[in-house]
Amino acid sequence: MDSFFLKNGLEAKIDIWDYHQLKEFTKQDLPTYKQNRELIFEGFSFLRPYLTYQMEKEWKDTVYTIGDHLSKFEIQDQQLLDKLAYTRSITASVDDTLIGILLCQWGKWHEDFWHYHIRFIDVHKDFRNQGVATELLKQFNDTEFLKGKILFMGLLTKDGHDYLKHVIEKELKAEDYAIIFRDYSKPKIPDKSGIYNGEKWIY
Repeated sequence: MDSFFLKNGLEAKIDIWDYHQLKEFTKQDLPTYKQNRELIFEGFSFLRPYLTYQMEKEWKDTVYTIGDHLSKFEIQDQQLLDKLAYTRSITASVDDTLIGILLCQWGKWHEDFWHYHIRFIDVHKDFRNQGVATELLKQFNDTEFLKGKILFMGLLTKDGHDYLKHVIEKELKAEDYAIIFRDYSKPKIPDKSGIYNGEKWIY
């Protein structure tokens, strides 16, 4: 397990959760508040009790199948798992208390190929502006689940898109995976590693 220091000097630990761990966390009886008629865990903006239930409902009709039609970037090593089982969350905690989470979901969106998608990055309000989100993103350089895959940055607000793009181009290497943004306009699935910034590939 990796660790890093916040700007305030506290040490935070990094961990990778599988889908089961995410589901168990969201089942906890933790304090919540209402936002647009939806319950959110206190201190967070997106992390909520019914998150995995909603994910399962959204993707119940989408089937991940292995076949010759898939590119090398779409093939998972464990090919018999349910599509949501490939979901991974990069988390940060202080004294075993979650302070930040980056949720990567495996699926298809408006792109017609399988890829990881950042569903959200959420940092507890008491730990914002401490470098947590940047540190979570930097973990992509070493995470096993992303190797040989595509990471799609889309469905974000303009501020979120601009922040992610800046941090990614500054901090990430993408030597063995590909990163594309919503302005990726190529007609086919990427066939090489690197970062496509909307105009060219960055190595």
